[in-house]
Amino acid sequence: MARLFISFLGTGNYLPCNYCLPEDGHGARRANNVRFVQTALLGLHCADFGPEDRALIACTPQAREKHLEALRHELEARGWPGRVEALPIPEPGGTDDAWEIFRIFNDAIHEGDAITFDITHSFRFLPLLFTVLIQYLKVTKDIRLKGVYYGAFERLGPPRQVEAMPVEERDAPIMDMTPFLGLFDWSVGIDRFLRSGQPDDLNRLVQQEVQPVLRETQGKDETARALRGIAQGLTELAEGIDTVRGQELAEFKARKRILEPLQRVQTDILPPLQPVLERLSEDLALWEDQSAENLLHAVGWCIRHGQTQQGYTLLQEGIITLLDLRIPEMERIDAKVADTKAATKARRNLLSKLLNVLGGKEPRPESEWKEELAAYPEVARAAREWIPKALVPCYERITQLRNDINHGGFIQPSKAKSLREELQRLHQEVSALLLT
Repeated sequence: MARLFISFLGTGNYLPCNYCLPEDGHGARRANNVRFVQTALLGLHCADFGPEDRALIACTPQAREKHLEALRHELEARGWPGRVEALPIPEPGGTDDAWEIFRIFNDAIHEGDAITFDITHSFRFLPLLFTVLIQYLKVTKDIRLKGVYYGAFERLGPPRQVEAMPVEERDAPIMDMTPFLGLFDWSVGIDRFLRSGQPDDLNRLVQQEVQPVLRETQGKDETARALRGIAQGLTELAEGIDTVRGQELAEFKARKRILEPLQRVQTDILPPLQPVLERLSEDLALWEDQSAENLLHAVGWCIRHGQTQQGYTLLQEGIITLLDLRIPEMERIDAKVADTKAATKARRNLLSKLLNVLGGKEPRPESEWKEELAAYPEVARAAREWIPKALVPCYERITQLRNDINHGGFIQPSKAKSLREELQRLHQEVSALLLT
């Protein structure tokens, strides 16, 4: 991955000053008595540039004529080892020029570049343009943003006042604007999670933020540890719902893994995460550790996050699971079937077939019972008495719509909107019947 430094030359009369980075625990770093902020940033952030790395200096014809050679001489005098390339850009006069500048930079930036931006002398509209460009290039060219910096020379005062100062007193701070660009990544990650329930981007961003804190505190920062655990737990939960891992969801410890750690999180460490943590608390408020009722709560998650297919599967299998656990007579099958997996399959098949024969206009008589119903009739009769009558038509409708989805809408197809609305209605009815 090549490194790329991008900056702008203006046409002002640049005065020598001392550009200073903030204190970082290892003492302040500074570049003394330099005219160009590019010299400071290249020396402080890009001192080890090699032959494959580049420094692009965007300049209009007027800025190039006035300052480019002087910048090169200053860099050479400071012993900076890299190469500087001029990147001609037009004088901005309208929207067409802005698009042309966008195109120029898009063409100049290579696949996978690790980019450091200096926006000190950019046109006033360019920070906004580059905010968009950075996000665009992350998607189209897989670039990595190393930093965005602004040399605040104006903090020293008007030029005439600065000229009267001794150079050793002209300390101009370099402002690190990178965290503000990171808000775009947070926006994308948060939006993806809230809309679709997919936490991958959010998990990556949390890990990026908390790992340095954990290294610095040797793993003792409680908020960082809690956030890391929440992110990992949330990923497991979301993957379980996305891939319909019913048994894992029933056994998931939502309170221990996510809800209880949420109470220990101080959101000042990651302010952008605040709306996510609030939404997460709401989404998981009903979940309990290791409870089969979580299967129905997972259906609610699916409804909120647009996972309709997963919702139907979890709703139907959740019904079977809850009935299996609540009907004592189901244990009789275990006494007759030695293999645990075979017994589980027999119990679930019996309940599914029983719900099917109870449905329709007329329930089928016992004389027509087959397979597990015929093999364990006494269990089936006892289970029939436990099943709420209102649950039967719900299960029948769920079966119809789940089959519709599984067959790709080729057999008795329903509209997508109807599938979503029916899932919400059926989930409410089943929850009223089965949730304690």
